[in-house]
Amino acid sequence: MAANFILRCPSIYTSASTLTSSTFQPPSLDQLLGHWYITQTSSALWRDKRNVKLTYTLLDSTNQLYPTIDDLITYQGLSSSKLETVHGTDTPSQTDPCAWTWRGKGWLKFVSSHWEILGHGEVGESGQWMVIHGQKSIATPAVVNVYTRKREGLPKDMRKEVEVALEELGDEHLRALVRSMYSVRHD
Repeated sequence: MAANFILRCPSIYTSASTLTSSTFQPPSLDQLLGHWYITQTSSALWRDKRNVKLTYTLLDSTNQLYPTIDDLITYQGLSSSKLETVHGTDTPSQTDPCAWTWRGKGWLKFVSSHWEILGHGEVGESGQWMVIHGQKSIATPAVVNVYTRKREGLPKDMRKEVEVALEELGDEHLRALVRSMYSVRHD
């Protein structure tokens, strides 16, 4: 499956990349909003979880280039039927239309993290996908996630193409994250 997509290196690693963000086109707001499943991740946080789903909802419609987004994550433990949530707000970077700072709500209001879109696309029946990088924060290590609109995730050959393309961006930190990715269980 010869895919046509461009990935960018995370902003903290840009000097390592031969691809510049000037060749990268961010997704439209319509492409970003809605439900996403985390189908692959390097984060240990989701290893004992299943059915991890994000919902992005527009909070501030006055600024279409840099919108504020409501960020709701739902998930279940591997052997639990109870639905758990993590809720936060994503405030956009004023210099990068693909980057936001997440801040938790409720008991997580003191936790924040920076995340950015490294790539996105669409593939056949699997639909839209995005690759997200989260910088190390007080609560989490750096992470790479693959989000898809369908819980099945990307087809195996497309997954491999994305992983290879990420590794070819040329940064050892990113390469290590990509090599530690695993599939998140979805029922």
